[in-house]
Amino acid sequence: MNMKEERSLRQSIWKIFALSVLMVLATCLLTPAKAYAAPVDLGTVKMNPNTTKQLTVKASGEAGIAWTTSNTSVCVNVNQSGLIQSLANGGSCYIYAKVNGGKTYRWKIKVYQLKMKTKSLTLMERRGTKTLKLSPKSAQKKATWQTSNRQVATVSSSGVVTPHKEGNALITATWNGVSVSASVQVLKASASNNTKYYPAKQNKQTVVLIGSTLFDHWTTVFKDFGSTPVINNAYHKATIKEVSKYYTKLITAYKPKAVVICLGSDELHDAWSTEGTEENCVKQMQDLITKIHKHKNSKKAKIFFVSIPLYPERSELLGAKIMDYNNDMKAFCAKNKKYLTFLNLQGALMKGKKPNASFFSGKHERTNLYLTKEGYNVAKKVIVKKVRKAAKKK
Repeated sequence: MNMKEERSLRQSIWKIFALSVLMVLATCLLTPAKAYAAPVDLGTVKMNPNTTKQLTVKASGEAGIAWTTSNTSVCVNVNQSGLIQSLANGGSCYIYAKVNGGKTYRWKIKVYQLKMKTKSLTLMERRGTKTLKLSPKSAQKKATWQTSNRQVATVSSSGVVTPHKEGNALITATWNGVSVSASVQVLKASASNNTKYYPAKQNKQTVVLIGSTLFDHWTTVFKDFGSTPVINNAYHKATIKEVSKYYTKLITAYKPKAVVICLGSDELHDAWSTEGTEENCVKQMQDLITKIHKHKNSKKAKIFFVSIPLYPERSELLGAKIMDYNNDMKAFCAKNKKYLTFLNLQGALMKGKKPNASFFSGKHERTNLYLTKEGYNVAKKVIVKKVRKAAKKK
């Protein structure tokens, strides 16, 4: 075979191969094939975790249905009658129902995920409440709430957390067998902690309370003041001298509409020091009030001095001293009545010439140094109405 004949043969072979390929392609493209039948979409089914749902298919005259799931970690068939159960805390999958000799049906299953919108919470001793929110909303009231430490913080059946004592607690919500938690830290009331808890930039034009134990333990103060915003910057064993040192952070930084002060009890009780003399306490208190009034942020604020109660345990030892202190401050308030008001809490808590025992409780190593619920009701009547009225003025 010569070169020419060999070339001709190769060309013939390639033509035959190319023609064969074209014929195969034409057959594939032109010959009708049995089309793939897409599943019939029956929509989305929303489920809570660990619940069941019955799915049904109308397949009249057709026997046999094969049920399958695309994700056994989210939802799985309990049986071959279409009863499914959600397993995971959130997720999605597809459930397929293939009718023997017929169509395939499909549902998208969406399982809700339980979430707590707040992972950690910082609260102050006896400073109101905070509500932990759950998602989805349907879980909020149906969930079971628990606290790991009731002395630190308690939680209601709807997720309202109430702080009690310095420390840490874990608040857990359980819903349909799924649990989520938030850590709660309760801080002790102090000059530094209070100002961190009430950032001045976010709490302007309010009523500021400053004092020691009496105000610090006034747990209903926010409820008692109603719609009037209140910052309770009182703390245990607060002294006039210390508050005077930090008054710009504790009081004037908030540009208050009204300031309520009840200080001096702890100093007057310290009978053996210079700080504890009635004259010194009066001078320090007058200086503090004057500084608050002259500060540019609180020139227009109404200042209320609340007289110190005469506690039963201190009545014999400190009675005269406390009465003199309160009377001197009453006279000072009268001289400066344009911006200063005297509130006679001490007198309202008396029964004749002695403290009314029903207004005082024994929650201290030395008894009767705290107010009872009835005692705070008296304090509310003496303080709240006048302060709220002053705070509403422009």
